[in-house]
Amino acid sequence: MYNPFKKLLVFTTMLSMSGMLFAQSSLNSPYSRYGLGDLNTMNFAPVTMMGGISAGYADAYFTNVDNPASLGALTATSFEVGFDALRKSLQVGDEKEAFWGGNLNYFSLAFPLINSVNRLLDRRSSDFNWGMSISLLPNSRVSHYNSNAEFIEGVGDITREYAGSGGTNRVMIGNGAKYKNWYFGLNLGYMFGSIKDERAVLYEDVTTSANYSLQESAYRGFFWKFGAQYELDLSDGKGAEDPRAIKSLRFGLTYNSKWNFTTVSYAFDAIKSSNYGGLSDDFADEETDTISVTDALKQTGTYPGELSLGMTYRRGTKWVAGVNLRMGSWSNYQNESQGENTNLANAYEFGIGGQWVPDAASYRYYHRRMMYRAGFTFGKDPRVIDDEAIKTWRLHAGIGLPVVLSRQLSFINLGVEYGNNGGNIPIKEGVFRFNVGFTLNNNLWFYKRKYD
Repeated sequence: MYNPFKKLLVFTTMLSMSGMLFAQSSLNSPYSRYGLGDLNTMNFAPVTMMGGISAGYADAYFTNVDNPASLGALTATSFEVGFDALRKSLQVGDEKEAFWGGNLNYFSLAFPLINSVNRLLDRRSSDFNWGMSISLLPNSRVSHYNSNAEFIEGVGDITREYAGSGGTNRVMIGNGAKYKNWYFGLNLGYMFGSIKDERAVLYEDVTTSANYSLQESAYRGFFWKFGAQYELDLSDGKGAEDPRAIKSLRFGLTYNSKWNFTTVSYAFDAIKSSNYGGLSDDFADEETDTISVTDALKQTGTYPGELSLGMTYRRGTKWVAGVNLRMGSWSNYQNESQGENTNLANAYEFGIGGQWVPDAASYRYYHRRMMYRAGFTFGKDPRVIDDEAIKTWRLHAGIGLPVVLSRQLSFINLGVEYGNNGGNIPIKEGVFRFNVGFTLNNNLWFYKRKYD
């Protein structure tokens, strides 16, 4: 039997693979040198556009893996994939330079284990629901190149170069259950990936050799995340009969304690010839005098705990608005493979935003069925530069485009993000990001067909 959902699944999987290839970009993010790099949000495009209000957010069609408790609200299978294109501008004094990059943001399949269509056809309701998700998304990204000129007495001018690439990812299985107005969930996951760091010292005024070092570390670790939500019905039960009559407050939290990971590192130190051109030298492997090689060095690290609190207010299918506060104890971060490169501090992010739909039931005007989203976030990054914290802010805006395929409602989610990583730090970073997400829904999973 023809199944358009299977065809779309294959198509979006191919898009995901192309996104992975596109992730190989020329983006330069200087501060990704510290810690695990630039940290990625666990929010998908719709929630990101609303300012990351994930702790207290749940929806019947959209997946919110950041709070696994929200999976208990799913009524349809949700296949989600997202991409982004990022422009980062760097400013030092009056000098500016811009870089472009792109990435696969997330890949997820979530589904209710109790089919809502069966309940509707059997004319019965239940206080219990159960949802599950399988997700793959980036945790952090490293992509930088820096060079610093110095003068050393008796040696002269030298240039120190630093470069890094790679990152870490997360694969997760989430479960969320609803009982009456309470929602509880748990994510179990595995972090993996590798980070490559290179350093070189070039001597400008004397004819001497250059110094070069390389370290590549593979990261592995299991983690968990607990989520809970409570929905306060303000519509006197009318929302059960008519979704347009829903008035509710939803309170939520997520929590995970610190957890341990391991690194397996390869390190290489060498002296290059005097004609070595630096980290961009295409012939860097030639004329090398090896000083030391360390292979398969196993070390440990500690990933910090995190707590987020949030609340959303929903009024029918017309609009939803919320706030979110996320706090991470990054002062507890430890990584033996990085040595002194662990100068991190506790961080936070506050978000506010919402979504407005003029008329979700409009048949005549498509633009009235569209979802209009906006949000704002600000906070403090965990990385500390010269004893100064990186301060961040972001403006978000986007739309959700409903698409009906074979009587199944799906969405194309488009969004833009504009912001800054600043404060009293040497290099200011301007950020402009364009997000594209696809949400494919199907309510026939686990449907019990009946024949007369």
